[in-house]
Amino acid sequence: MPVNEEFTLKDAVATWQGTDEHGSAKTSEAQFYIPKNSTLAVQTQLVKALLADKDHSIGLLPQGQAQLHKLDQLTLEQGDEKKTVHLYGVSGLGFTPNLAWYDESGDLFAADEGGWFAILRKGWDKSHLQQLKERQVAASDQFLLDIAEKHTHTSAQPILISNVNLVDVEASKLRKRRHLLVENGKITKISRRPIKAQNATRIDAKGHTLIPGL
Repeated sequence: MPVNEEFTLKDAVATWQGTDEHGSAKTSEAQFYIPKNSTLAVQTQLVKALLADKDHSIGLLPQGQAQLHKLDQLTLEQGDEKKTVHLYGVSGLGFTPNLAWYDESGDLFAADEGGWFAILRKGWDKSHLQQLKERQVAASDQFLLDIAEKHTHTSAQPILISNVNLVDVEASKLRKRRHLLVENGKITKISRRPIKAQNATRIDAKGHTLIPGL
């Protein structure tokens, strides 16, 4: 399928046009356009933009916010050459951060894509990939554990979720404005009417959707 995407910035107005979408936005501060069909070159430029930003965070177009996380650093040796590379994670583009190794200039050096695909800079022996992979997996696991610890909400009491849209995967329907009671980590009641529950942690989820498994 042909890919045709264009982006322009003129007089503080950003405009983008593709085969299946288009839009524009006024911008008074630095933002980064993410094409629908991105490339490693675009990914590298995003990392450089994030490194240059004071808080390593930048607004995205058409929408969103990207953040840069430094997860690890490693110095590789090959003959008389040494290369210090940094493992960066870019969050805000998907459910989990995009991870890769970059050199001191912010240029892509290596990446492991889940063990089935790997990238390494030309001229460097592929034997380095195993060490980079092991360090990347360990750093990624710890990063996700830290996020889970920071954002996971625990409640000793039952949790009452009100006015939530519920995805019914068995019926392939969206059940609107439902009320759910969660006890001991399990959903024990789903109702169209408000549920009475004493000493429950209450969450008004109006306008939000609850998806099983997520």
